[in-house]
Amino acid sequence: MTTQQLYDFKKLPDSKRQPSFDIGEANIVWQGKRLTSTIVFFSKGLIIANYLKAADGSHGGGTDNDAVVICLLKDTPDSSFDQDYIRGVTPHHFGWAFQYAGVMYYPKSGSTSGTFKNGYRSIESVTKMLFEDSAELELTFKAQKRIKKT
Repeated sequence: MTTQQLYDFKKLPDSKRQPSFDIGEANIVWQGKRLTSTIVFFSKGLIIANYLKAADGSHGGGTDNDAVVICLLKDTPDSSFDQDYIRGVTPHHFGWAFQYAGVMYYPKSGSTSGTFKNGYRSIESVTKMLFEDSAELELTFKAQKRIKKT
């Protein structure tokens, strides 16, 4: 057993409070729905997308609480990575989580693979989650850091 902590969704990066969110896009396929967001954040330890909403424009989602959080392992290299996740077992600092339309979901297992480029300045990844009810989620994430003006 590990000591995976629950990510505090009240501390999610917010485009209103942090207008310097990263440039990119997250796309999710889950329970026959396609969700998307351009409000994305990443670091060498976390992948986050919030304001997830239905790609077809239908109602549901689109708030700062509609989010996905993927925690990467502590020593994730600044190159290719391929990691498995098991809730309560793997040594991730935070447990993975997905919240949509007011409901929180915690996957029982999953995997993520991708590539950081230019010393953590950009990322492309695919993450898969498996939930207790056998539902699956697939997240494709592509983003790059904004260049800070001096």
